[in-house]
Amino acid sequence: MLKIGVASFWHVHAMDYAKDLKASARAALTLVWDEDIVRGAAAARELKVPFEPDYDRFLDAVDALVMTAPTKRHGGLLIRAQAAGKHVFSEKVLAVSGREAADIIRAFRRSGVVLSLSLPRLFNPEIRMIKQLINEGALGQVTSVRTRASHDGGVVGWLPERFFNLDETGGGAFIDLGAHPVYVANWLMGQPLQVTAQFYRVQPQCPVDDNSAVIITYEGNRFAVAEAAFVNGRHPFLSVEVYGTGGTLYFGTPEPRIWINSSQRGSDGYVAVPASGDEVPSALEHWLDQILDRVPQWVSDDEMVRLSQVMEAAAKSAKNRQQTTILPI
Repeated sequence: MLKIGVASFWHVHAMDYAKDLKASARAALTLVWDEDIVRGAAAARELKVPFEPDYDRFLDAVDALVMTAPTKRHGGLLIRAQAAGKHVFSEKVLAVSGREAADIIRAFRRSGVVLSLSLPRLFNPEIRMIKQLINEGALGQVTSVRTRASHDGGVVGWLPERFFNLDETGGGAFIDLGAHPVYVANWLMGQPLQVTAQFYRVQPQCPVDDNSAVIITYEGNRFAVAEAAFVNGRHPFLSVEVYGTGGTLYFGTPEPRIWINSSQRGSDGYVAVPASGDEVPSALEHWLDQILDRVPQWVSDDEMVRLSQVMEAAAKSAKNRQQTTILPI
């Protein structure tokens, strides 16, 4: 059975991944490492697995690992895992720059060990159906997309303080929660070209953005508006709007259903569309499939890089208060 370790409980999803691995019939959670010894030891006790404070000894003891360390530490830790021949499932984003993300991916691909990035909404059957509808031309030529993710973690206090530490996160609401609307928009629209970002602090004491809006430009003068916030109560986790020359589509406003009004489909008013019937595993299970069953990765390396490219460009745009061009890598 595949021996898997969790590398850090910094990220709020780390315990979820750990519990999924504990329940897996194909892999075993066998070890925990954390840059914070107190936090890591506590997580290990809860999970009833050993804690190893030394990262190199941790790597020696596992076949694969889940990377949930601070975002800005991903690069060094991931390259050390690759050099040790370990498969990695990484929390998003892979890196805070497009170049670093591309370099990490190239290192893994050369070595033959599996690197997968957690982009969970691409495994969602409704999001997959939206992509299918676009590909079928149900909306005509798509002209714009709006994607939004938000929660109230920055208001009611369940989001840890470390998520507001710029030295660890590389940003605020947008680089964390905003990853979901960005990678969904990119998947629907293609290679991003320019980014214009506005980062706001609704709570004056917040050291990073807690409310953000970003315009991403794509080929053909098409664009997406991607929004993220830590300060919105009772908002659907993810909402998607797609506008085209032949129709309009809504998802998650508010219920998790697709509604489409399409001249291409002969509809007169909004009608519900069922989710994709594809049998799709979770992002974590797909990673295990790649390792154990040699299933091809279907989320492309380009999607991983594009996410980091947009995050890097958005940070520059917000800082300089101007549009930022994404340069080829």
